[in-house]
Amino acid sequence: MKKIYLFIFLCFMQKGFSQDLNNLKNQKPISVSGGINVNIGTYNSLSGGKTRLDPFSWTLSASPTLNLYGVQLPFFFLLNKQSRSLAGPFQQFGVSPSYKWAKAHLGYRNLMFSPYTLGGRLFNGAGLELNPGKLRFAVIYGQFQKAEMGYLDTNNPTNPNLPNGLSPAYQRNGFAAKLGFGTTQNHFDITFLKIKDDQKSITFPADFGKVTPDENTVIGISQQFLFFKHLFWKSDIGLSLYTRDVRREMVDQQDLEKYSFITKIVDIRKGTSLGWAGETTVGLQFNTFSIQGQYKLISADYQSMGAYFFNTDMEEYSGAASISTLQGKVQLSGTYGIQKDNVSKLKEYTTTRNIGSANLNIQFSRTLGLSVNYSNYGTSQNIPNQIIDTVKISQLNQSLMIAPRWFKTSGTVSHAVNGVLSYQNANDLNTISKVRTDFNNIFGSLTYSYGMPTRKITFTPGLLFIRNLLPIYNTSSMGVSFSAQRGSKKNNFNTSLSLNYTQNAQEQVNTGRTFNARLNGTYRLTKKQQFNLSLSTIVNSDNKNERRNFSELYMNAGYGISF
Repeated sequence: MKKIYLFIFLCFMQKGFSQDLNNLKNQKPISVSGGINVNIGTYNSLSGGKTRLDPFSWTLSASPTLNLYGVQLPFFFLLNKQSRSLAGPFQQFGVSPSYKWAKAHLGYRNLMFSPYTLGGRLFNGAGLELNPGKLRFAVIYGQFQKAEMGYLDTNNPTNPNLPNGLSPAYQRNGFAAKLGFGTTQNHFDITFLKIKDDQKSITFPADFGKVTPDENTVIGISQQFLFFKHLFWKSDIGLSLYTRDVRREMVDQQDLEKYSFITKIVDIRKGTSLGWAGETTVGLQFNTFSIQGQYKLISADYQSMGAYFFNTDMEEYSGAASISTLQGKVQLSGTYGIQKDNVSKLKEYTTTRNIGSANLNIQFSRTLGLSVNYSNYGTSQNIPNQIIDTVKISQLNQSLMIAPRWFKTSGTVSHAVNGVLSYQNANDLNTISKVRTDFNNIFGSLTYSYGMPTRKITFTPGLLFIRNLLPIYNTSSMGVSFSAQRGSKKNNFNTSLSLNYTQNAQEQVNTGRTFNARLNGTYRLTKKQQFNLSLSTIVNSDNKNERRNFSELYMNAGYGISF
C-alpha cells in the first residue's frame, strides 16, 4: 500500500492582509470559516491502448481561514495519492495593520515606492508608512533574497550548482525610504534604495563561478500633477549605482573629486556602473475623450534590486487616444509607439519596433452590435554591410478581428448570435528566413444561443473553422459544437451537456478527427453542502499516426461543505 502524506501549504506570494485598527473593537476575537472538499475520479481507456492516467484517484482538501480580530489567516490542506511532500505553514506570511494615517508592514510584503526603485519586489521584513495630511513618508527594511548554498561540480568546477538546478545565491538585505508631499493626484516623492549581498551568508567560494556579492544604490524621483481637472503630467526617474562584486578594489578618490557627494553615499569600486532610467507622460482626459503621449528611456546598465525586470538599452515614444460619441454607442481607441534599442551604442546594429493598434465598438441598436480590432507590429534592423543577411530581423505581424453580435429577448425567450472572424499574418521580410517563418491564420466561429429564462434552459449550437497557411504545407480544421444547460427553479439542481466534433486536414487531405463529450450535474443539498458528478469522453483518430488513436472515459464525483 502506498504511503499517504499530508501536504500543508500556506502561500502569500505578493499578497497579504491589511487591517484597520480603528475598527478593532468591532471585530470578533476569533472565528473560523472555510470549506472541505472530497473528490473521486476514475479513468478508463476504451480503446485498450496505453493508459495515460491513474485508473483511480482521490483528493481530500480543506481551506480553513482563522480570523483573529479582523486579521485573516487562510490555510490549505491537501491529501491525495500523489502527495509525497510536506511543507510547513507560514512559509510566506505578511500583515499590514493600519490606524488612521499610519500603517505598518510585517513579514512578506511587496510595496511600490516607484517603478525604478522599490517596484514591487517581494521582501521579508518590516516597514512603516506615515501619511498625516499631505506628508508622504515610508521606510522598509528586510531580506530580498535568501542564501542558497551551492556545491562544487567535479565535472565542471567553474560552474557551481544547487541540487535543484538553481545557482548559488548570497543573502540579500536592504532598505528603502520615501519622502514626499502631496495627495494621490498631486504629489512629489523622493525615494532612496540600498540593497547589498551578505558575503558571509554562504561559505561556498564564489570565485568558482559567476555568482558574486553585489551592491545596489538607487535614487528615484516621482511626481504627478493634475491641472485644470483635465490635464495631467506624471514622470518617474531613477539613477542606479550597481557594483558587481563588492570585493573589488576601490576607485582612487582623486579620480572622483568632482563626485564627492556620491562617494558619501556609496563606495565606488572598479565594478561599479552608473545607469539611468526615466519616463514621462502628458495627457488630456475628459468624459468622452482622452489623449496622451509618453516617452521612456532606459540605459543598458540600469538595474534595481528592488524590482524584478527592466527592458534595458531602449528608447520608446508612444501615444494613445480614445473617443466615445453618440451617447456611448460608438467607441474608438488606438495606440501607436516606436521603440528602438542600442541607446548606449554598444551593439553593431539597432533594432526598431513599430507597435500600433485600433479598436472600434459600435452598438447600432439595442439588439445589434459590432467590434473590430486591428493591430500591427513591425520589427526592423539597420544591419551594416559586414553583417550577413541570415541574421537580419525584419518582420511584420498583423491581425484583424471582426466580431458582430445580435441579441433579442421577449421575456420568455431569448436569442443571441455571436460571430468571430479573424486573420493573423506573420510576414518575415528577410528573403532568406521567410521560407521557414511566414505564417497566416484564418479563424472563424459562429454560435447561436436559444434560451428560456423562466424555465432556465439554454441551447447553444456552434460552428468552427481554422486554417493555417505555412510555407511548407497548409492545415485546416472544421468543427461543430452543441451545449445545453438546465437549471431548477430553486437553483438546487443544475445540469449541462457539451458536445464537440472537429475534422482535421492537411493539404485538403483528411488527417483525422476528434470528438469529446461532457455531462455535468450539480445538486445543492443545503446552503452549505453541494454534490457534483461529471462524465466525459474523448475519441481521437489520427490517419497519419496510429499511436495517437485513443478513446477514453473520465468520471469525477465530488462533495463539498462550507462552514
